[in-house]
Amino acid sequence: MKQIFTKLLFILFAICFLTSQAFAQNQKYHRIQTTINHVQLRSLLQSGLEMDHYHYENDILIAEVSDQDIRIMRQQGIKVKYLIRDLEKNIEAFNAEVDRKAAANPIQRAISVPTPLNFGTGGTYGTVGGVARHFTFQEMQNELDEMRALFPGLITVKSSIGTTEQGRSLFMVRISDNADVDENEPEVYLNAVHHAREPISMTQLIFFMWHVLENYNTDKEIQTLINSTELYVVPCVNPDGYVYNYTVNSAGGSMWRKNRHNNGDGTFGVDNNRNYGFGWGLNNGSSTSTSSETYRGVTSFSELENSALRNFCNSHHFVTQFNCHSYGNY
Repeated sequence: MKQIFTKLLFILFAICFLTSQAFAQNQKYHRIQTTINHVQLRSLLQSGLEMDHYHYENDILIAEVSDQDIRIMRQQGIKVKYLIRDLEKNIEAFNAEVDRKAAANPIQRAISVPTPLNFGTGGTYGTVGGVARHFTFQEMQNELDEMRALFPGLITVKSSIGTTEQGRSLFMVRISDNADVDENEPEVYLNAVHHAREPISMTQLIFFMWHVLENYNTDKEIQTLINSTELYVVPCVNPDGYVYNYTVNSAGGSMWRKNRHNNGDGTFGVDNNRNYGFGWGLNNGSSTSTSSETYRGVTSFSELENSALRNFCNSHHFVTQFNCHSYGNY
């Protein structure tokens, strides 16, 4: 009888564990607003609240959070106001309303630049009102190939600096006035898509690359920049997570954040942005829980993407770098 009870207890534990893991992978995300002071916010963060992008001013917090985060808030007696329920489901309608208001009330754009001729309207990933916004992983590669074909003296052929767990390449190109020659010039490193649900970080980087290439001959500031530096660009740090979101919802809005590392316990993903060596292991914004969105991995540089980027950076002397992110799910 004792053996049977023990087995039943084990089965019940397994069911509860697997159910909790499945929930952690499939919960919904919402944009919320609440009034909260610094002491309450600190308490929430210490209790496991996971916010990577948020706006906090005059005790007003606006953030994009999961169902689990909202439960933590309510456990501490904090009421939330939903600005957008279920972001994945409603992001297209929200963005369409943003576009409508922008069209109705155009603002002066004193420092804007014309859309590059070869940029067009972007790729086929993520649509609003039938208009495509972002690039698929393959379309990003096509953009790099086209840049090389049109501006062979300014940009190298794309090369791989490493591969992911699912076998995808971390592609890199160099932009300079004599691109195929590694000259003794200051080196700058630019990247995007550490977090899979931030496709616009890649889109704006592709826009910037086309802008630089197309205006090199006519813009003296750009010419000075390209003649005196070497720009190393990795447009997609997290290909597996990025492709996963597109596979789940090609129209855009999927909220997967991490890579797709198999953690071996029914959960997937490590936050690449928490897997670097500096400050790794400090409980100041990363988690030891494999189901957490900020899971930092079993050790620093445990992820193939991060170790590849470490080796890449160690082989260069970058004077500065730009890690392109985006606020929210834009």
